[in-house]
Amino acid sequence: IKALNTLTWIVHISLIGLLFLYGIQKKYKKSKRDIRIVSILSVIYIGFFMNSSFTYVSFIHPFLGTALSPLIAFYALFSLLGAIWGSNIYCSYVCPFGHAQRLALQLSNKRFTSKFFLSNKVISRIRNGLTLILVVGILLGIRSWGNFEVFPDLFGLQFNSIWFGISLLIILVNLRYPFIWCRFACPTGAVLDGISKGCK
Repeated sequence: IKALNTLTWIVHISLIGLLFLYGIQKKYKKSKRDIRIVSILSVIYIGFFMNSSFTYVSFIHPFLGTALSPLIAFYALFSLLGAIWGSNIYCSYVCPFGHAQRLALQLSNKRFTSKFFLSNKVISRIRNGLTLILVVGILLGIRSWGNFEVFPDLFGLQFNSIWFGISLLIILVNLRYPFIWCRFACPTGAVLDGISKGCK
């Protein structure tokens, strides 16, 4: 399978690269106002306009017979470098679904939030186990498991899709248990966190 792309990918990856640079730089203080601007930019541009995200599957595309487009190749490279040098920059400053959760929290009543009933250690083990199952399944030929991401369902506005409803539900549950998807079920976050911890 040959990945195709127009030259507009240069504009897309340039903006994505700026978000990574903002996340990794330490010269300027990252104020709440600046983070809010980054969140809005990520949600609108990468989320609704591009509707394209880096996922853990990008790392195993070569094993699936799928060529990486220039956009995804650079996206994966930036995400990898961000995990090695900056404690997972992608999840912290680039991912639009993470930013959607952050913006929802900022607009909500903070008194409604609560600590999840499972410990962080247990949550991490569940996420890592789920990720391992997904990766093994994909490599064994269950390609549909590569779609285990709520990103395209939310920003693609597939109103008649059950996954669109699930993605909205996750945003709502996030108001009670902040960043529940990122902490509990996101395979991309698990992979990048693992790389980041392994390089320290």
